[in-house]
Amino acid sequence: MSALSQTRFEPSASPRWSRSGWSIVLLMALVLLPPALIRERSAPLSFDDSHLQALIRQQPDYLFIGSSSMMSRIDPVEVRRLTSREGYLLGELGTQSALWYLWLKNSLIASRITPKRVFVLFRETELTNPVDETTSLVNQEKIARNRRPDDHHFDAILSHHTTLIDRFRAGLRDLYPIQETWRKAGVWLLDSVGFLFAEPGYPAYLWDRRFHPERVTQARIEAFWQARVAFKARMAGALFHSGNQRVLAVAPDAGSSSDSVREDFPARVSHSFLPEMIRLAQAASLSLVFVRLDNMPNLDGSPRYVSPRSAAYLADLKAYLAQAQVGFHDFDEDPAFRWEHYLDSGHIKPEFKPFYTDHFIKTLAEHFR
Repeated sequence: MSALSQTRFEPSASPRWSRSGWSIVLLMALVLLPPALIRERSAPLSFDDSHLQALIRQQPDYLFIGSSSMMSRIDPVEVRRLTSREGYLLGELGTQSALWYLWLKNSLIASRITPKRVFVLFRETELTNPVDETTSLVNQEKIARNRRPDDHHFDAILSHHTTLIDRFRAGLRDLYPIQETWRKAGVWLLDSVGFLFAEPGYPAYLWDRRFHPERVTQARIEAFWQARVAFKARMAGALFHSGNQRVLAVAPDAGSSSDSVREDFPARVSHSFLPEMIRLAQAASLSLVFVRLDNMPNLDGSPRYVSPRSAAYLADLKAYLAQAQVGFHDFDEDPAFRWEHYLDSGHIKPEFKPFYTDHFIKTLAEHFR
């Protein structure tokens, strides 16, 4: 009797849970599926040949490859004044070895010019950590605009360092491109608001585009586009000028948080862009000089702490470059650079850029003859 009662009063949960499960699935589909279907229809990114064309026009004698750290230090005008020869900065904000490799291969070597020297200015372990500055959407777009199709070496290097989390993030970006589309739309809207006040004729132009499209000629479109590009360049130069950066009161302790993986030179070098950069340069008869940039010294002038791992990494790097028969110079702890010269650990104040360029050329005089 108890068994019958238990059977009679046992809840029949299967149909109810089945309906609930389907409801959850349907709800998730309604939430997750529509954003995946919203995709921007735009032309694929084309190769950015601005550096390539500038190199062909300018035919520089000295070329400097690096990031904003390099750009805060080297002044092409000062190079011309001191050497009577042209210098060119092959660099952009927030770039590291992945883009340096692409510029060397697809801009410098493709230009078929042969500068007297090519300086690669780097900091710490940047030469052997190829995925640095490659995961941001901004730099991924830069990479797409500076690489050529079927660069299997580039793909192999980055793939070696790609983690499961990296693949998961990339998959989400591919599945939901709307997140990038909305970001671009938001940036465009903010730029437009600023441009309304910066360009007197822009409101009338927008009015004509909306209500009198027959008045909008191709020449007018191009003129406003160029004005907008110039406005953004002026705004970036004014707002994000290195002179506006905050000076740190204390230099960071470069050796206190050593990363044993990043500083294992023998394990990292074969899976970096460094060997291929050297091979490409030698095949193109380019004279490479790798320059390790200085770090901001301590306020009291005392030497910075250098961990044993950092010292071993630097020794291995120097030996590797010597064996490859390429130039190397280490500016770190150069007594000419004082704490007050720096904006932060990686950048020089704008007023000291001529001084730095002068010291750079005098110190490496053998490469400027």
